Amino acid sequence: SVVQPTLSIVPNGSSLELNWAAASLGFTLQASPSLGASATWTNVPDSSTTNRVFLVPGASTLFFRAKLL
Repeated sequence: SVVQPTLSIVPNGSSLELNWAAASLGFTLQASPSLGASATWTNVPDSSTTNRVFLVPGASTLFFRAKLL
């Protein structure tokens, strides 16, 4: 069975680093402005070939998940 990776969020200057275990390469980070049945998940660019991404915080709320595609 596939183990869902745990996401970590770490401040990094004016950015946020989202990372997960290197053993979980192949997962794609996805973001959505809401949760539940109305959630629309979109892939975070270039996240399927790494275990970390850097994002600049915006004014809107985003939720994240790692998904094996």
